[in-house]
Amino acid sequence: MNRVALLGNAGVTWRERVKSLAKSGLFLNLDPGNADFTHPGKVGLYRGGRVVFERFTGSTDPTRTPHLLMWALGEALVRFPDEPIVALFPVYRPSPISWQTTLAAMQMFRPELIEVSHGTGVNLNAFPIGPTVVEAEKAFPPMVRAAQRKAHWMALLERCQKHRLNVFETPIEGARLGSGQRIDPDECKRVGLDDAYVEAIGSSLFIVSEHEYEEAQISRALDLTHTAKPFFAHPDDYVGLVCSFVRQSGEEFGYGRIAKIDFETGDAEILNTAEVDAPVRILRLGSIRIDTKGNEYEEARPWSV
Repeated sequence: MNRVALLGNAGVTWRERVKSLAKSGLFLNLDPGNADFTHPGKVGLYRGGRVVFERFTGSTDPTRTPHLLMWALGEALVRFPDEPIVALFPVYRPSPISWQTTLAAMQMFRPELIEVSHGTGVNLNAFPIGPTVVEAEKAFPPMVRAAQRKAHWMALLERCQKHRLNVFETPIEGARLGSGQRIDPDECKRVGLDDAYVEAIGSSLFIVSEHEYEEAQISRALDLTHTAKPFFAHPDDYVGLVCSFVRQSGEEFGYGRIAKIDFETGDAEILNTAEVDAPVRILRLGSIRIDTKGNEYEEARPWSV
């Protein structure tokens, strides 16, 4: 088969099926929550276990970054239009965005074989070809999967080095931070937002601070910046966020976690697998949080940081 698509639910794994089908060929992982082969939070193309390309998503939830799944699929098809590809689609959880993304990706991929695990609960009549319903291998229990992810994170952290960069000077992708125009600190003090980092992002005002403010202070800040709705974050919300370093071309060259950010100076301490002093053109932030021992804890809400 030239192109094979695998689609399942949260209770199954395609680990052995991928190994059997792909062997030394191309394997396209479109499931950012998959930890069978590498740490979660990214999609990518692999040949015989070696990376062809990867793209950081920063979340295990594919519905948060459907555009990156489509990017990875498009990149694979452009680079290898005539080679066999085994594609692992994201775990299917019924929702409008999951359905629309899955359907669009199937139409774009144009597989010659689609295998869907029994009980996945997806409409099989809309795909480009009729899927084959199979009894996929049962997934490991949640505790085992959590340990599997932790092992991947620990392996990543062991390769990390300490980096310092300034988030006020470095473009940021994947977060609310850095999406707008920073408000001058002196202007913030005028309305009583002392010690706050503030951005105007369209009609919204983004405030990062350790403090809580009175409604009157927020109202003055909205008037000053001609914005209508405030959003708040605490500096500690950024601690532990997974991240990647990116070249000007968009290519990633290092993965890691945020140790801390000083929002008064913009200086950030980051543990990353890149070489120390490597030029970082873009900082990509995710929503997965991990501690120094590789344990995952509460994932940040979409666009909350």
